[in-house]
Amino acid sequence: MKNPILFLITVSIFAPGYGQVEYNAIQIYGHEEGAAVITLSQWQVVSKTLYTSMAGFFDQPVPAGHTREYYVGIRKADNINDCSIPGSKFRFWFTWNEIAGHEFNVGRDWGLLDEGTMGWIKVPTINEQATTRGITSTKYWRLEAKIPSSCPGSTMKIFGIWLKALDIPGGSSPAVALNNDGAATLPDYRLGGPGGYLTVNQEQLEVFGTGGIQLTASNSSDDYMLIQPNIDVSALNPGMSTISARITNRHLGHLVVDIGANDGADSFAIRTDSNLDGQVDKLALIVKPSGNVLVGKTSQSNPNYTLDIGGKVRADEVVVNTTGADYVFEEGYDLKTLQEVENFIRENGHLPGIPSAAAMQKEGMAVGELNTKLLEKVEELMLYLLSQQRIIDNHVLRLDSLERHLEKHVNQ
Repeated sequence: MKNPILFLITVSIFAPGYGQVEYNAIQIYGHEEGAAVITLSQWQVVSKTLYTSMAGFFDQPVPAGHTREYYVGIRKADNINDCSIPGSKFRFWFTWNEIAGHEFNVGRDWGLLDEGTMGWIKVPTINEQATTRGITSTKYWRLEAKIPSSCPGSTMKIFGIWLKALDIPGGSSPAVALNNDGAATLPDYRLGGPGGYLTVNQEQLEVFGTGGIQLTASNSSDDYMLIQPNIDVSALNPGMSTISARITNRHLGHLVVDIGANDGADSFAIRTDSNLDGQVDKLALIVKPSGNVLVGKTSQSNPNYTLDIGGKVRADEVVVNTTGADYVFEEGYDLKTLQEVENFIRENGHLPGIPSAAAMQKEGMAVGELNTKLLEKVEELMLYLLSQQRIIDNHVLRLDSLERHLEKHVNQ
């Protein structure tokens, strides 16, 4: 599919026999893209691939005695002001052949990146470049640019590129200066000005400004998700850093993170990297593909636990669901005799129904289950006490009876 091109009505200015003919410029970059931001001392793609040669854009016949010259007009801005170079570099690139064509320089602006100038450079035709390069196949082409390596740290913004033709009496094309560098990378494309802008490149989407990114779900301006990079959180975190990032979900019900996990180890992780060196300080939280959550640890020996914490937990209150141990008081409960309990302790070293210390150290124990077992033992103790109390009461009655009987015999 051919790239869209701004088609303009061609106006010719011609004086028969001696005058030049000028054709209106055609914009080949910038009418639908944002400004290209060139920052590297390596070639970066600027325009789309064009499937029309220069002659194809200007198909009017050349007047007798004239030569058609082609010019590339570039509106740009740069801050190249601290190195002695003729300016930024541009080149033609033959897309299907994957090889460079003519290279040319564009002067420096020495200005602000949101201002700029317009300059016209005479260039050889696509066919002349292809002939010099030895290309005989399809000559689809585009324009690329770079900052010279002798001026590192400089930036250039390209706002638009135009193509223009002039029929000049006795005119000529410039010599082809072939570029022999390799393939280019994609540049940054930027929309906006110094107060806030959007930059897109092959690695990331960058939004500069305090407003952040707002995703609106409906026609209502009150239904949105907002991502902001610079929020004052001093009230939440006194004494520490006062600046933070925030995600705001307004009137959208829920904030859901869906992860299409294809990693058997983990699906989602929160980690700390204090000095941004790419080295993880600590993996604070991991969500496994099963949905299990690991805090303070990177692996799980027993996947039966939905929440697995490697470290201490502190809380003001913890509520654990449990069944209780009222079954101890039900009819038919198998309450062991104290002699049976003693024999079990002598043989196993722990109470019946309670795991050994070794088992607890190896497997741990559920808080709810442990509370139920402890309550069971407390209630069993209560039954033992009640039983002992009945025995004591019987002994007291017997003693009272014996004392009365003895006193009666003594007084006779």
